[in-house]
Amino acid sequence: LVYALALIKFIFPFFLVDGNFQLHATEFVNFDTAKNFQWGYINGEPPLLHWISLLQHQFTASVMVIKFVPAAFGALTYLFVGLIIVELGGKLFATFLAFLPFVLSIYLPLQFYYGSDTLAICFFAAISFFKIKYSFTKQIIWLLY
Repeated sequence: LVYALALIKFIFPFFLVDGNFQLHATEFVNFDTAKNFQWGYINGEPPLLHWISLLQHQFTASVMVIKFVPAAFGALTYLFVGLIIVELGGKLFATFLAFLPFVLSIYLPLQFYYGSDTLAICFFAAISFFKIKYSFTKQIIWLLY
């Protein structure tokens, strides 16, 4: 169920966007900064966002390709949250309840916006999952991720 809901989370935002939809001004800036990578600029975006933008510049600059990355990180965030719930002993109802904020609250537009916030939330969920997994198994491999 966790993987199916993560797939729904990935596909769902694309059905909400009109074909005439354009990028937000900040999304243009985040996408265009790949052309001018600023090392050490304190107000800049994380380097991973620049590298993803560089890859996207190689393929195409369409809106759907740009929106693919935050949607993928949003689905990955829910995947980690769902795996945390399963690891803590949650059943189907708990997994479904955790899915609702991802499609009915601020997480939906946030994880369809091309910016560093989507990456930060996803990595926070990943780190939380690995810490919980380590606390249950005591295998050092979970701390190496």
